[in-house]
Order: sequence, then structure tokens, then C-alpha cells
Amino acid sequence: MAVALGLGAAGTGGPLSAAERRLVVEPVVSDLGDEIRAGGDPLGDALIALRPPLARRAVGAFYTPPEIVAPMVAWALARDPDRVVDPGCGSGRFALAALRAKPDLAILAVDLDPLATLLARANLAAVGARNTVVRNADFLTARLPAFWGRTAWIGNPPYVRHHDLTAADKAW
Repeated sequence: MAVALGLGAAGTGGPLSAAERRLVVEPVVSDLGDEIRAGGDPLGDALIALRPPLARRAVGAFYTPPEIVAPMVAWALARDPDRVVDPGCGSGRFALAALRAKPDLAILAVDLDPLATLLARANLAAVGARNTVVRNADFLTARLPAFWGRTAWIGNPPYVRHHDLTAADKAW
């Protein structure tokens, strides 16, 4: 995922996790940034293609189509939040849409998949994100940074059968 580094993932959203660093080979410059800045998500499309449906289902990963992301983000931003949390962020589609509408918004993006967080970092870097934190973690158990202000949780969190959740996860 050298393309993620070439787009600036290593300098966006805080330090890379050990799992993200293992995915990086060498930086490659790409014109994908133009497509991302124009509103596309080629990195997310690649992530979806890399993860077969059965593998995605096992972890509850569902990548929300842009035509659903846009109205959800518009609804949330109409409530004037100071921060957006994108749990189970994948490639960061909700965070990207929020930043395109409100570039100075604080963003916290969390995903269990290190490839997803690496690509989210690259997407956020490509749009010039300044006030972002990206965490490679399980948002159900991650200790999120304190924040004073209104927070909107926007996203499509992992959908798994309740049988696959622990008692502690269900209590959350």
C-alpha cells in the first residue's frame, strides 16, 4: 500500500500502527489524489475488491455507497457538530464527505482493519485534512480522546450477528 504513503497517509491522523507499518513497502506518487479530491473513493473501491464478501461478513464490514453517505452526512452536519466520529471507518467515506462540506471539522476515524485505516489516512491526506485522528482499533473497546463540543457519530458500524458478539460488546 505504498500508494497510501504517496498520498500522505503517514502524516495524517497520528502515528501509524504497527500493523499499518507492516503493509507499507515504499512510497509511490499517484494521480489518485485528483480523483479523491474530486469526490471519488478509488482506495475504498480497491479495498472492497480486496476483501471477498465472506471475509467482510465475518467482521461485519459493509462499505456504504456514496449515494447513501451524502444524505447521512448532510443530515448530521445540519446539526452543527464540532467533531465527527466515523466508527468502523473503512476508507473514510463518511469522514471525507464531512470534510468536503466543512474542511476545519475535527474528525476521529476508527477501524479494526489496518489496511482500511491506512487507506482512510491516505484519503484524508489527499483532501488536505488538518484536524484528524485515525485509529487502527476496535471502536467498541478503544479509548477515544476526550473532546469538548458537539460530536456527531456518522457511519455504518460493523454489522455482525449478535451471536458473534461477546457479552461485554453487547453491554457497550
